Order: sequence, then C-alpha cells, then structure tokens
Amino acid sequence: MTYLIVFSPTGTSRKIGEFIVRGIGGEVVTIDLTYAPAPALNISKEDLAVFVAPVYGGCLPVLAKQRMAGITSSGAKAVGVCVYGNRAFEKALVELDSIFEQAGFIPIACGAFIGEHSYCTKANPIAPGRPDNNDLLQAELFGKAIKEKLDAGIIDMCNMKAVSDLPMTMSAKLRFIAGVLKIKFVKSKRRNVPETDLGRCIHCGLCVRICPAGAISKENEYDTDADKCIRCCACVKMCRQGAKTFNTPFAPLLSRNFYKKKPNTTVV
Repeated sequence: MTYLIVFSPTGTSRKIGEFIVRGIGGEVVTIDLTYAPAPALNISKEDLAVFVAPVYGGCLPVLAKQRMAGITSSGAKAVGVCVYGNRAFEKALVELDSIFEQAGFIPIACGAFIGEHSYCTKANPIAPGRPDNNDLLQAELFGKAIKEKLDAGIIDMCNMKAVSDLPMTMSAKLRFIAGVLKIKFVKSKRRNVPETDLGRCIHCGLCVRICPAGAISKENEYDTDADKCIRCCACVKMCRQGAKTFNTPFAPLLSRNFYKKKPNTTVV
C-alpha cells in the first residue's frame, strides 16, 4: 500500500503527489494535512509513504511539519517531495529528511518540483501554469522509477541532504539579495496579508473554509489575522469573485529575477 501524505493549500503539491502515486500504482490512501493534523498513525514497514509539501521562504511550512508529527513508522520506505515556486527549495528536503529520521522512515527517493508561486499574478508571473503537462509527466515517470526500484528489491537510502538547488550566477544572486535587503529596509512593521475588495466580496465563506491556518473568521471575512496567516494565498487564488489580493513587494522582485523556467529535480 502507498500512503500519499500532502499539505497543499492551493492544490499544486497535491497534484504533483497524485501523479507520482499514479506512476507507482497499486492501492493508495491519501492523508491530506491541509486543514487538520493527521490522526496518530504508524505505517507498516511493508508500505510506502510519499510526503509532499510546498516550500515557503526556503523551508517547509511550520504548519505542515506540525501536522506531520502524528505519522510514524518502524522502517517504512518513504519518498520526500517539495514543490517550490521557481526560486529555490533551500532547506526543504533537509527538513523532510529530518522528519523521516525522527519518525522512523527510510528515505529511498526524493524530488523538488516546480509549481506556480503563491505570489504569482498576471502582473507578476512567477512560474505561471506550473506544474504543466510536462511536469506532471515527469512526476508520473518519477513514480514509475520508484516502483522499479521497489520491485528490484533495492532499498538503499537516498541522501536527501546532498540534493542542492540549481546554481545561480553570482551577479543574479547579488541582485536578488540587494532587492530583498531594500524591501526589508523600507518595510513597515505591519505584516503584509491578503486584502479584500469590499465591492467584490459576496460573503460566500469560501475563504474561511479553505484557509489552512484558520486566519479568516466567518464573522469577519474582510480581515486576515496576520499572526496566523502563512501567506499561502489560497484565499487569493481560489476566490471566484477576485475579491482577494496580496500586494507584496516580493512579487515583482521574484518575477524579475526568476522568470527562466527551471527543471524539476528527482533522485531515485
């Protein structure tokens, strides 16, 4: 049996995960951590667990890590996958590796796939439309490669800590760092969160239901709790009325510096 364990506020990570397990084949049990922690679960060493989560600021979302805490094993094989918005996945795979070690899983494969950035808009495109059909095909082929490895009886550990980001040129790196420092220097103390267009909002309550952090209340859909918000932008991307926007200065910076289409990274 294969367990697909996902944290996916905008659905991108889940889509990648579904194509991976399609390639693996067989019976699949999906555990979606987006809206609630996993119930206490110990996965048999005969089974396979595929963990998929997005990357926020070079790390796994704290909420995702907290909600994975109830899932343990005594030697089940695991696949760690992160989905990032075309900039860098930085520490995400290392964090997944640490989770596997603490929870008793054996990592046998890992991957870093590209997904449309949470801050992506028409004005500031950042990996728009990804994963595209080619990305999903690669995810399925990745799953098939994992299946072939398992069928061959190969259980050598995957060194997830050794998988690194695609290199940037020094000039590009310095240009991006300078942009980040400039934003942080002029940034106000108020934490930036999605805003609501009062003329467009119809009080349907969708944003309340899909917020993974519970940062939007039914009593006041206009405001977002800055202390709870994880900037996943699910409310922005899924609002059918276009009533939610997230105006962050990081969006144009990311769009300018990471417009080139990056490939996915997989290790089996």
